[in-house]
Order: sequence, then C-alpha cells, then structure tokens
Amino acid sequence: MTKKKKRTGKDTQLCVHVSQCQEDPFSVVLEKLNSLTLHGHYKCLNVASGKDRKRDYYKFNCIRAGEKSRNSYRAVGCKAYVSFKVLKCWKDHTVIVQRTYDKHDGHDPSDPKDAHFNNISSDLRRKIEELLSLGTKPAIILTECRKWAKEHGHRDLHNREHFVTPRDIDSVRTCMMRKKHFNCGDSQSVHTLLNGKHQEHVLFYQPYTSDQELMIVLQTPVMKSNMENCAKQAFMVDKDFAEINALQKVFPESAILLCWYHVLQAVNRWLSKSESGVHGLSNTQKRNEIISFFCKLKACTSEDDFKATSAEFCQTFKQYPLVCQYFQKHWEGIGHMWCDYGRRFSHARSETNNVIERFFHRLKYQFLSGYKNRRLDDLIEVLLGKADDYFSVIKTLQDVGRMKNRFADTLSQVSDSASRLMESGWALKITVKNSHGVNAYQVPSESREDMVYDVCPVESYCNCTYGLRGLLCKHLVLLAKLAEVDNDIYPNMETDISTLARIAVKERHYFVHCEDLKVIKMPSLFGNLCFFASAETLQCTCCTFSHYNTCACLKVACSHFKQMKNSLKSPLSTLNDTPVVESTDKKCTEDAVGKRNAVLDTVKQWAFIPEGITPMIDELHTNVLKTKQVGKSICQYEIKTTDNARKIRPLYSSKKRSASIDIPTVCENECEQSITTERETSSGENENLLEYKTKKRRVKAKYMHK
Repeated sequence: MTKKKKRTGKDTQLCVHVSQCQEDPFSVVLEKLNSLTLHGHYKCLNVASGKDRKRDYYKFNCIRAGEKSRNSYRAVGCKAYVSFKVLKCWKDHTVIVQRTYDKHDGHDPSDPKDAHFNNISSDLRRKIEELLSLGTKPAIILTECRKWAKEHGHRDLHNREHFVTPRDIDSVRTCMMRKKHFNCGDSQSVHTLLNGKHQEHVLFYQPYTSDQELMIVLQTPVMKSNMENCAKQAFMVDKDFAEINALQKVFPESAILLCWYHVLQAVNRWLSKSESGVHGLSNTQKRNEIISFFCKLKACTSEDDFKATSAEFCQTFKQYPLVCQYFQKHWEGIGHMWCDYGRRFSHARSETNNVIERFFHRLKYQFLSGYKNRRLDDLIEVLLGKADDYFSVIKTLQDVGRMKNRFADTLSQVSDSASRLMESGWALKITVKNSHGVNAYQVPSESREDMVYDVCPVESYCNCTYGLRGLLCKHLVLLAKLAEVDNDIYPNMETDISTLARIAVKERHYFVHCEDLKVIKMPSLFGNLCFFASAETLQCTCCTFSHYNTCACLKVACSHFKQMKNSLKSPLSTLNDTPVVESTDKKCTEDAVGKRNAVLDTVKQWAFIPEGITPMIDELHTNVLKTKQVGKSICQYEIKTTDNARKIRPLYSSKKRSASIDIPTVCENECEQSITTERETSSGENENLLEYKTKKRRVKAKYMHK
C-alpha cells in the first residue's frame, strides 16, 4: 500500500499564525479559514477524522473533491485543499501552521455556474427542515427560502448555498425521511412495520420473494365500518372488465355500476375520433345531440323504457351507422350498469366515483405535500396514520353538526317534507290496496292534483321521480311515520317483510341462482326487476335492504338453504318438501318452470320401482356379471370413428407446384386405382370392413414409399 504524499510544490503556500493558549484551536482554525480569500468553496463539516483531531490536524478539501464516478454530479477529483496544524505550548502561545493549495482541477471556480454545486447553508437547511416538519408545500418553501436569502443580503442566484431549487428541497426531505425508516432497505422496513406498529391493521401480508409477488391488504376500523355499511351493496368502477369480472365472482350478490362521468368521457372521446364519422368542427352540433340522447338513455327507469329509447336512438342516427354500431356493441348490452333502472337502490346519491379521485388528489397534494413518494413504508405510514386520522376527525365533526354532511342534509330535507305532508292531513287522502297479499298504497301527488303514486313500503317502491331512482322519497317516509302512529292501518316494516317472505315461500316466488354461494333470485312485485340475495354473505340487491339492512329476499334465502341443509339425508323428502323450483338460468320463463315441475312430478311417481320391472332389472344384472366373467369389461374399449392412418400434407401448401411431373400425384392415382381394384375384390369376397381399411393403408403406404 502506497502512501499519498502531501503536495508541497511551488503552488503550495505556507503561513504561520500565533495566538493565545486560552483560545479553542478549532474555533481559531475556522476563523482563519473564513478570513482567507480563496477560489471556490471548501468543506467545513466532518473536516477531519478522529485520528487527525487527536494530533490537532485539520484539513478542508474542495467541495468538488472525491473520486469521480458515473452517478456523481459534484465530485470531479479536485485536489485543492487548506490544512492547519496546531502546535501548542510554544512559549505560552499556540502556533498554527497553514498550508494552502488553491489550484483547482476538473472545474473552474471563477465560473458562476460552478457555485451550483455548493452545499446548502446550515442555517437555510434548518429553516427548510422546520417548514417540512410543518407540512408546508414545496412552492411555499421555495418562496420562503428566497425571502431568507434576500434578508441576509445574498444576491448571487448561482450560489446553491443560499438559493435552492425544488430538487434541493426534495433532497432535504429525503434525508429527513431516512431518519424515520427502520431499515435502509424498503422491503425490510415494510416487514418490520407490518409485524410491529401496524400489525393489528394487516388482513393479509405476503412478502416479496423471487417466487411470489408482494401482496398487502390493510384495513382500519373506520374502513371496516364503511365496508360493512356501504360497499357490498354495489361497486362503482370504470369500464374495466377485468375488475368487473373479479367483483362479480367474489361478490355475486352485489351490483356493478359504471361511473357516469367516465361513460360520458369515453363516448365524447370516441365521437371526436375520425373513425366515428362525426368528428370535426362541422359536426359539433351532431355530437351534442348524441350526448344529449345518452343523457336521455341514462334517465330510463325501467328496462322496457331503455329498450324503446335504444331503438329510437338507432332510428334517429341511422344515417351514421358507425355510431349505431358503437352504441350497440359497447353500451346497449350493459345498460343496467350505467342507467337509472340498474341502480334503483340506495347508493348515497352518487352517480360518479369522483369522490375516490378526490381522495387520490388529497393523498398526493395534502398528505404527501406534492412530493413524489419512492418508498412503500412511507406510503403505509401516510395511509394508516395521517389519512385515517384525518377522515376520523371529519366524520366526528359531521356527527356533532360542526361540518356539513351532504347525504345527511338531503335525508333531513326529505324527512321535513314528509312531516309537512303529515301535518296537512295527507293521511286522509291515501288509499290502501292489496298487491299479491302485501299492503300497497296510493298516495296523491303534492304538486299535481291529477297524479297518484303507487307506493309499496316492503319493497321501498314508489313510482315518483325520486322513487324510481331507488331514493328514499317523501312518500315512503310519510308511510313510515304513519306506521309509527297507527300500526293497524299501516303495518310496520318488520310485519310487511315477514308477510312477503311467507307468501314467496308458499307460492314458490323465487329461484335458486347459485347453489354454491347460496344465492336466490326473487322477482319484484312491481315491474320486471329481479333481486339476488345470498344466505352466505347476508347481502341482497333490493332497495329495501339498501335502506334497512333487512328484506324479505334475505329471509327467503336463509329459510330455503337452512331447509336444504336439514333435508340432505333423504333426497326424496327434499323433492316433497322443497317449495321451490331450482334453476340456474337467469332468463327462466313460466313455461320452463311448468316443464320442470312436470319432470319433478314424474320423478316422484317413480320413487318406488313397479313390481313388473324388478325381474327385468335382475336379469340384466345377471347378464352383466356373466360378461365380466367371460372376458374383459364391455366398457373397456373405446369406439373410434376416426382413421388413425398417417396423413401426409405438403409443407408449404400456399406455394405453387412446378410444371414438372408431380410424382406424389402419379402415385396417388396409381394408389386409387389399386384401392378400387382391391375394393371390388373385397366386395366380391364379402370381406370385413376392418380388413378392407387395413389393405387400403397397406397399399397407400407401398406407393408412398416408392
């Protein structure tokens, strides 16, 4: 190992300083360094190793010193330095020997741009860290640093020591975040975090290895309560069929809704393309008409209304066949996902998923302060720390009335409208009628005297404007308030639900949709709607369940599958006792139900074998046993209807053959002649078909060999 010799050439300057012994040597060294007029900047932090400190030696290298590498942007291998050697107790004085080599290599200190690589001032750095700890955004920090530099009399914008950039602020923030990490490695830090501080919030954790992907599922108590109260009823997504198929497989009883904003966005983008046929400025009015017609389709409150409006759409824009084909291919078949007739239940009056988009915006620019996140452990800390605490505080303030809650305010307005109707004697105008054994009512309209609405509380149905969209209208709330006052005329919800469930079981008014997931399909009493209830997840897609977390569909599902479980010992008793026709077809008609009932009745009649057939079954069983004793089982051989002969095909069938003699063709002709001769001989001798095929293959192989 070779020692690096000190640079003592003609460019090195020597100087001796004498001071009192009482002064601190290091403070004297810093004072002398700051008083020097040098080119460039020298390091003043970590100036010497512990060994050099013990022997009172201090060396300050140029900030551009260090070995130059591919990833470095500051180090260029500059050899310039200033060193101080302290000699104590020389005639009651301290002697400091200064050695200066101010010749820089690899950069020009006189160039103003060279100051871009200076270290940030320690005072300015502390100010930046203070602002970062308060969650200040980078734009505000940048302006505050500019004010600080002007207040301290700095004007050189090239000097990084006093004028920082957004990248410098991000670097300071990264250094601050490193102090909070459990480990320098992201994966190890995440593992420590999930197995320690946030272990109670982890539902599933699969560490990353070369054989498996990283998977983390986290859930706080607030997330769990929101999931139980809101999420399983419906999921609102973009038009991503991979996500839709996954949700339908895991949550078959939940509805899948498309964000109306993204539907309009997709349609508008396609209409602006050249392939639509209505692009360009000249067709602006026509595009607006198409968008308006989509809004009309969105307002359809029944499937029949949607089909009629779809036919009208195709008829109106028949001169644009590409537009009609686009609508029929991409939107007509999934109308229940984006139209009002497919979301007739409580979905928090939300037609878009822009609330989630707003959360992502808040996550980026409020919780992450606009900085790019590069580590997973930092993101987990934000989600389980800042974000969860923030929304918990917001929810608490909304509950006590300190902040507005749009959904709660709307329900309060509906309740006030129902109370106004009740006080004005609207109960005397209501007519009670019976629908399929369930109480239904006719409630007059408040705004129109000639309008009467059909209302059924047990299904949360009302054919008013709001009721057809699955919202809780003032007519339903009015009947609920009347049920509290007069329970004889207006039965409460629990009584109506029990009555409807009993009638559905008695009249076989439901079908089994999925046996494995315990899902039933129950038609609605009003319109062509069908509801799906799961006895396993205790969820239902009907409007009543979305408002009250209970419904007749769910009671029927639980009753049916509980009865099936108790009757598994005897299949015959299941046929006699099960009051339902099982079907997996979603479009089951009444004729199909009648045919299946006839089949079940036939099976019940053949439950006991007639006496005349018993001897025939015994005889058949005896013959089968004899066959097994004589030879192999009759089911051992498979019947083959295809010829296993090797088929020879040309390698390049698309290429044209040359004009020369085609030898395979000649051979095939001779082969066909020989086969014809053999066929005549075989038919004359009445040979077996198997022998004929054997000879055919043999002759063909012979000529192919030639």
